[in-house]
Amino acid sequence: MTTIILIATPPLLLFAFLLGMKLSGRQPIRLMVNTYTSLLLLLYFLATTGLGIFWVANQHLPVFDLHYLFGYVAGLLACIHVYQNRKQIRIRFKPRPGRTNAPTPGKPATALKGKLAAAAVAGIVCFWMGMQLGNHSISVYPQQSKPGSSSESNPVQGKNGQAVLKSAPAVDRQIIEDGKNKTPLAVYYHNATKNTRWNVVQNPGGLDWSKRPEVFKTYPAGRNLPLPQPDLEKTDQTGQVIDRQRKTVCAFKPDRMTATELSSVLMLNNGVTGKLEYPGVKYYLRSAPSAGALYPTITYVLVNTVEGIEPGLYHYLIKEHELHLIDPDPGLTEKLQNAVASPALLENANVVFIYTANYYRSCWKYGKRAYRYILLDTGHVAKNALLGAETFGYQGNPIGCFDDRRVNALLRVDDAEEGALLLLPLGKGTKAGPATLERAVKAAPQTLSGKADELVLFAHGQTYLELGGPLQYVAPTATVRIYGKSYPALPIVDLPDTYQAGSSLPSSIMNRRSVRNWDDQAMTMAQLSSLLYYSFGVKNENGEYLADPGIEGPSLLNLYLVVNKVKGLEAGVYCYNRQRHNLSQIQRGDFHRTVFDASLFQEVVGRSAVCFVLTTSNALLDHRHGDRSLRYAGIEAGMIGENIYLQTQALGLGCTGIGAYFDDEVSALIKVPPEEEAITYLLATGVKKNP
Repeated sequence: MTTIILIATPPLLLFAFLLGMKLSGRQPIRLMVNTYTSLLLLLYFLATTGLGIFWVANQHLPVFDLHYLFGYVAGLLACIHVYQNRKQIRIRFKPRPGRTNAPTPGKPATALKGKLAAAAVAGIVCFWMGMQLGNHSISVYPQQSKPGSSSESNPVQGKNGQAVLKSAPAVDRQIIEDGKNKTPLAVYYHNATKNTRWNVVQNPGGLDWSKRPEVFKTYPAGRNLPLPQPDLEKTDQTGQVIDRQRKTVCAFKPDRMTATELSSVLMLNNGVTGKLEYPGVKYYLRSAPSAGALYPTITYVLVNTVEGIEPGLYHYLIKEHELHLIDPDPGLTEKLQNAVASPALLENANVVFIYTANYYRSCWKYGKRAYRYILLDTGHVAKNALLGAETFGYQGNPIGCFDDRRVNALLRVDDAEEGALLLLPLGKGTKAGPATLERAVKAAPQTLSGKADELVLFAHGQTYLELGGPLQYVAPTATVRIYGKSYPALPIVDLPDTYQAGSSLPSSIMNRRSVRNWDDQAMTMAQLSSLLYYSFGVKNENGEYLADPGIEGPSLLNLYLVVNKVKGLEAGVYCYNRQRHNLSQIQRGDFHRTVFDASLFQEVVGRSAVCFVLTTSNALLDHRHGDRSLRYAGIEAGMIGENIYLQTQALGLGCTGIGAYFDDEVSALIKVPPEEEAITYLLATGVKKNP
């Protein structure tokens, strides 16, 4: 509100001055009013243009909205200027002498009919547009898992003769019918939130800053526990840490974590790393990137065995770097085990990070598309925690399969405003052991109602699960099946097989920033190869291929590149084959203008050296996790995106994540049908410009 008053002050002062003249008996002349409004119009036009140029160059969010406000005032002044010159305008458009507009016989009736016909056509067009673009009623019904997709049909002989499932049972999915199409929930949400040139024109944006959400969760006065000073002096290189955590942890050793180690992991997880201040606005920068600096992800910590910290459930107070005690119940771990499909994964964990999302924080700016950003943000934070823990010798296994209502109740959150997305147990990991017990799960869609966007709440509520059936033995595995896309018929570019691991992980996390300004210098092939390997590659360890663990199974993602400036590599569009560490050339040529257009005309993308495109296979979205795959795909994309962020920082390069793009235009650029793969995340990378 202060900003709006400040911007509106000059025209308000002019109005007060003119009103004062009129009240004092001095009539303002039109020439004076024209002069003053013209000067103000010039002032606001220059301010609008200057802020627009500053936004393009630096992309600071408050400046973007100041640009809008100055533009609105400039438009108002232009209207006043036109009104003041209405007589001259009428004279300009007045019929010239000698021209007659006298109606010919029969013309009025014909003209009236033509106007009525035009009005009818316009009405029909508007009605059709409303039917096509307005809200549709939808119906939702469950679709049973495909025969044979449930692993219950494939038991093997286990310990003591017990039947052992190869994996957990499949989950039913919801089919959305909107009168025209029948689509699975994940595909429906993605299609409903696509950006197109038409809907961007329909919804040009503009934010109500008086309703800007708070980005820190607070509690009434209670028991806060200050954490020790974090240890950020570890020298493990970023790439080395990423490589080490490429394994699936199925169990933890009995051990204890120190309070300093927990403090360090929490700081690397999502701690405050800097501040930015503007008039009326203060931003606390964090170790994990967040779209719009809205930080919807909230971290809770279930402490089991940490030296100097009593067991219990805590909320991580980010700004204070403290823990707030929510519940000291020592039986919470058992309650949480009863809320997950794989309770053995929590056994002996030193701590369990529980990530929730405050939906409105992102919905305030991004509307119905906000769920995409929420999932990406959760992936950023979770990846930081995994890598931070690995630096101190601890491992984790992300858990996405849990009973939502039970976990939310344990956290004491209102699931119409905030809901659990991911559990991350951390401890000293061990290799896969004997068969473990797992519970079957089933879809339990919920109707959520709150101040967040209706479609976001619908998508989240429809992906709820609940536990069903008894515990069953499941054969664990420490090896993640790797899905990879290849184009054997296209030209192949082999990448260097030596990699630059870069600076230390704590340094990369704490110094990471989204980069907006690029140097014209090209990226090298060695840098690109290292970036690809450490972000999405596959490690060959004694003949065993290991990749970054997905959520509850194999990754759902594919990785494409739009190459603009890389030394020794032809510009064009490529697909990365993660198993062979090579590139398939899909298109050759300069596509910097195309990717600029497809990213909603963002210079940071058009001028980047390489733009990474992460997609989700719609076929894999329809695997045994049902609608829950919508969550997993977004979180995994955020985790891979964070790898890219950190490795670019480690190599002295820059990166910025992009969630705003014309989905189908990006699909056309990488030559992938939209019905086969969904565009999930864009990341612009390059050589950052020195300040």
